[in-house]
Amino acid sequence: MPKTLIYIILFSILLSPGLALAKEEKLPAWENIWSWTKEKMLLIWDKIYLILNKEVEHRKPATKQELIKETEEIKQEIKEQAPSLWQRLKDLTK
Repeated sequence: MPKTLIYIILFSILLSPGLALAKEEKLPAWENIWSWTKEKMLLIWDKIYLILNKEVEHRKPATKQELIKETEEIKQEIKEQAPSLWQRLKDLTK
């Protein structure tokens, strides 16, 4: 994750409580700062969402292929181990 993105996230996390508190007290200067900061934070989060969404869409086909491959491996393991499990169950009942 780029450092700039990390700084933006930290900045928005650190400023949110203070600005929300100032908004509750209805201080005019803080109201302007809150509205400007809120607008910028929403814009930044929208950009982050777009970046992450592109990455998710880019990785989807590979993920689906990996899931299919792992499913087949699990099915194969079950076929190999099922007879031995059945034999163990038979041995327990004897």
